[in-house]
Amino acid sequence: MSQCVIKILVFKMVNCMAEQTRRVL
Repeated sequence: MSQCVIKILVFKMVNCMAEQTRRVL
């Protein structure tokens, strides 16, 4: 896996976590 793909996966995970946090708050 290339660094670019890993960065995209991490970015998606962060966005998903942010959405869940907003829903909880």
